[in-house]
Amino acid sequence: MIKNKMGVYGNIWFRMYTLNKGETIPCHSHKHQHITLVGNGSAMALIDDKEAGIFTKGEACPVEKEVSHGFIALEDNTTLTCIHAIRKLGEVDPADWDECLRLPKHAPEGLEIHPNFFEEELN
Repeated sequence: MIKNKMGVYGNIWFRMYTLNKGETIPCHSHKHQHITLVGNGSAMALIDDKEAGIFTKGEACPVEKEVSHGFIALEDNTTLTCIHAIRKLGEVDPADWDECLRLPKHAPEGLEIHPNFFEEELN
């Protein structure tokens, strides 16, 4: 089961996934550029559902806006963290914001504010 943690701090948005070997983050796209940092293990990056390279612990995979991308974990306990800046309200696709996403007090005006991070398990 994929574990997921996300939040915002200092206008930096992150979403960290923990996956076991063979688990996937299906291909999807965003309206913004971001990087996916491998914190542990390794993963195959997919661009437009095609293999695009293997990234290992400490490496970052850059992803351009509106490009379909996903990942396949190649080891147990692989952690992938998607990271991007929040420059203004409306820049982030609403599909990326879970209604329970929690934000710091200095988040951009108009964003809902809570002091903690949101965690969930995905099937």
